[in-house]
Amino acid sequence: MGVFGALGFAAWIGVPAVLLVTLHLDKVNAGVISPVDLAIRAVLAGFALFTAWRFRVHRGWIVGPILLVALVIEVTKRIALTFQGTLSFGVVAAVVTFMMFFGLLNGIRGSRALRHLSPENDLHEVFE
Repeated sequence: MGVFGALGFAAWIGVPAVLLVTLHLDKVNAGVISPVDLAIRAVLAGFALFTAWRFRVHRGWIVGPILLVALVIEVTKRIALTFQGTLSFGVVAAVVTFMMFFGLLNGIRGSRALRHLSPENDLHEVFE
């Protein structure tokens, strides 16, 4: 679940940034769209992809909470922009956010459980 939550967050951050760069490069060059914001989005998307890989190899219990905090900060920013009237944070975005949040939370929980698993134990015993 952590892999899917992290990949969802990477797509949620990365796809709009790529679309802004490819479709509105003139606005980026004119300074209407901040290059710093695009760089932060690129770093966050890369970190989310790294976290997805760490969850995949069952070692994401340190980077997972960092990404979870980044998700909470991003959602808070989007809700604040919704109240200012510059963004629309609707029902679909809320559902997708909850799915990413609980996916990351379960990934953190699973990698923490796998951390205490010895090589001779069975995975089925841990996740019963």
